[in-house]
Amino acid sequence: MKRKRKKRLRKSHKLQNTVIRGFATLGVILIIIISFVVADQYIRKEMGNYRDTAFAYTKSIAEMIDGDKIAHYLESGEKDEYYDEILSYLNTFRYNTEIQYIYVFVPDKDELVYIWDANVLKEGETELDICEFGDREEYWSESDKDTIHKIYYDEEQYNELTLSKDEKYGPMASAYSVISDGNGEPVAVVGVDVYMPDLQANMREFLVVVIVAIFLVVSAAILLCYFFVKKKIVNPINKIRNASKSMVENLENEESIQVTVKTGNEIEELFDSFKQMYSDVKDYIKKLSAVTSEKERIGAELDVAKHIQAS
Repeated sequence: MKRKRKKRLRKSHKLQNTVIRGFATLGVILIIIISFVVADQYIRKEMGNYRDTAFAYTKSIAEMIDGDKIAHYLESGEKDEYYDEILSYLNTFRYNTEIQYIYVFVPDKDELVYIWDANVLKEGETELDICEFGDREEYWSESDKDTIHKIYYDEEQYNELTLSKDEKYGPMASAYSVISDGNGEPVAVVGVDVYMPDLQANMREFLVVVIVAIFLVVSAAILLCYFFVKKKIVNPINKIRNASKSMVENLENEESIQVTVKTGNEIEELFDSFKQMYSDVKDYIKKLSAVTSEKERIGAELDVAKHIQAS
């Protein structure tokens, strides 16, 4: 008996359990979608800020440097007072910003020739990996090589950051701008590496806060929707179900339906139809009982008449 009762209880809550599972699934989907959209927008915004900052630095430096001087440095291999002024400016720039590296170089097909490389140390730094005037170095990566060739040899407008990961300093975002001479011809490239050590950590912290907030908001909204659906749909349907179960007993006792359903929708109309059906069935039973009683009376009278006739 207990097992049957538990089984009936499980069946009686089938609709409610279905609603709960549906809202839970909807909540999970909403949390995932909203979190993905927010994370994507956050990453785009952060990368856009780094991009704008890095390219603002490179363009400012490129416009300040006299491109005609660079050809002279390459030919003579000698520094002068102007060279020291630019190096001092680059050092000040590096010291007072979040830039990790500032350097000016002349690109070749397979290697770079350095002209300037900011060498001032920031607070907390003990060493800095820099290149001296005239040093040659291979490209750091294929992506950097492709970007530099596009803006230097093909003269394309390229305003996207080149992302890389330094073994010592971690993630870097690099931006490049062309330095032109008096005739507008490209003679060198200024590069800026922006250190992004906290980007991933900040992104994780931001996402945790956002996901928690989204979870709370979506959960509250789902709970409100659940209670609304339960009040307007689940509970009325359960009332109709319980009323239908006690229908036979009520008909035998000639009792009326005491349950009321006020939802203002099709469920209320369904309940009204059920009440009408209950009333019609009750009237039909009364008529059927009356007809049956009449038939029994007539049958009894016929039996009496039959016995009289036989006597």
